[in-house]
Amino acid sequence: MRPKTIAIVAATVDGKIARNDHELVRWTSPEDKEFFRSETKRIGAMILGKRTFDTFPGPLPGRLHVIMTRKLDGLSNTNPFVRFTDQTPAQILESLGSEGMQEVVIAGGSTIYTLFLKEKLLDELVITIEPKIFGAGVSLFSESCEHTLALQSQRMLNANSILLHYSIIYS
Repeated sequence: MRPKTIAIVAATVDGKIARNDHELVRWTSPEDKEFFRSETKRIGAMILGKRTFDTFPGPLPGRLHVIMTRKLDGLSNTNPFVRFTDQTPAQILESLGSEGMQEVVIAGGSTIYTLFLKEKLLDELVITIEPKIFGAGVSLFSESCEHTLALQSQRMLNANSILLHYSIIYS
């Protein structure tokens, strides 16, 4: 059985997840950072792209990082908490499911979110809307895709940031 996939995203009001594809997300609220930290640690596994991983100061403690990349040359899997792979989303989920993973976080960037959504392998979207406008930058999804969402819950993280939890409805 494949694990449930939960995209955790921070976005501006105008739907940008970064100003450029090399930006470390430093513009979000402390409450959003704490939510991301606690949820990824609780779940224990994250799937993300190599460019997103490269914005991290290093692997986050206590979590498996599955790093999707097209080029494995020169990358090693010597850290037991970091796996570089060129597998498809379905193959990655099958492997994690066979290891007993019940849930996994999809942690970006936009290409990775789009891959999982287009293959109908994204179950939930948890998005913090931060009170920022970039005007230009990296959109949540890298290609046109249209799906309906069902709001599961919403809560204020602070006076200006809201956390929205959706399930994705595939037709």
